[in-house]
Amino acid sequence: MSPDARRLIPIETGGMDAAPLTPAQKQWAADNGFSGQLGRLLPLPGPDGALDAILVGMGSAQERSPLAMGLASATLQQGRYRLEEAFGDATLNALGFKLGAYRYTRYSGKPQQTELDLPDGADGAEVTRLADA
Repeated sequence: MSPDARRLIPIETGGMDAAPLTPAQKQWAADNGFSGQLGRLLPLPGPDGALDAILVGMGSAQERSPLAMGLASATLQQGRYRLEEAFGDATLNALGFKLGAYRYTRYSGKPQQTELDLPDGADGAEVTRLADA
């Protein structure tokens, strides 16, 4: 894992009470209307005001695709990220992220710059095989 990777914390709709956040962070999320809505991102400041993590809305189980993590990577700034905790199938999380981060670069020559550290339990070879298919 990259030590400079930004933390992504997936939150299911209605899951803020069980989220691994401090009371101040939970209040920040509530004040910003974040409750785990599918595809919604919320930057989370740390005690010093610097970016500590990004909350990723995963929606409810009924509305969520197994590749829902791709909604986050489609809108995140370029950089390296890591999942703070597992959320469902680690391989599908990684695949969804990789597919959502894809940018057509044939003519621009700019390489893909939004990457996810492979979550624990994910099959990296399977993610690459499926994404490159």
